[in-house]
Amino acid sequence: MGGGAIASKKRVTIHRSVTTTLVMAAVVASVSLGVAQPGQTARAISAYRPSRSPVRTPDALDVVLSTPFYRGIPLATAHRALLADRAVERLIAVLGSWEQHTEWENAVLLLGLSGDERAFQALTSFLRRDDSPAARTLRCQARDCSKEASALASSTVVSREVYFAKSNVPIALGLYLYTSARRRPTMRADLNGPQVVEFLKACSQPKSTFWGNQVQWQAENYTGASPSYMYADLSAQCIEGFGLSGTEAATTYLTWLHKHVTDVQKKTDNGKRQDELREHGYPVDVVNASFFTSFLESIASASQANAIIARDGLANYYARRQ
Repeated sequence: MGGGAIASKKRVTIHRSVTTTLVMAAVVASVSLGVAQPGQTARAISAYRPSRSPVRTPDALDVVLSTPFYRGIPLATAHRALLADRAVERLIAVLGSWEQHTEWENAVLLLGLSGDERAFQALTSFLRRDDSPAARTLRCQARDCSKEASALASSTVVSREVYFAKSNVPIALGLYLYTSARRRPTMRADLNGPQVVEFLKACSQPKSTFWGNQVQWQAENYTGASPSYMYADLSAQCIEGFGLSGTEAATTYLTWLHKHVTDVQKKTDNGKRQDELREHGYPVDVVNASFFTSFLESIASASQANAIIARDGLANYYARRQ
């Protein structure tokens, strides 16, 4: 395995002002295991405990899940973690447990990298699920309810930490496509690949209608802002994720998307013609000249990454970014 690392940069909205540039989930190169920064305490290792089985010694997967990787999860470390007993089943269980929400961000990336056919449904369900305190309280069962959920039952927004985990789902789906396209002969054929491709195509277009139907939650990061800002950033995540797949489908689609967005930019005079924007389904409260510039740059960057990964592989792509 190469020494690269998979990670997401903590993102801010790209459209709040014309001086704000696009900040996307990035794949950062790293050859060493991330460690907690001074003054911060590493998260406690959470052991997966199947019903009626004894407590076991934490394994590689437990350690990766509970470690804050400030420079990304090294690929070799991620692959070792995925060799753990019942790794995919345990990752899915983590995404369903609020008590392990501090591990969600790492779990999302690992699940995508697994290429397992169960990952698509688990990841998209996790993305859609409303994990605000109010929603958790409504569906709470006595054994799962946390004091936080009870105390903050009126809050209808998800925390920054939860948002970062959810916004990593498109990145994980790109990793899923990469792994499943290169699956070993002994692995079963990928039945979800076409669905993943269609999901990334739909979510990467800067239209609020898709995300408005997919997610019913709002993030703390966007408090007081139109949901369109969050939707636009999530679309940028989908572009980045598709670029990490190293697939022909991504090559074809990203080429089309760049042309499509360029055409809309020209027809709407950089978003000034709002009737034209509405006709194309673009959010008028977000789109402007800066938006088009940033969005087109993100497509070009994803296309370049996709070409390198298709030719040289994910590990070599990361190594070049060191």
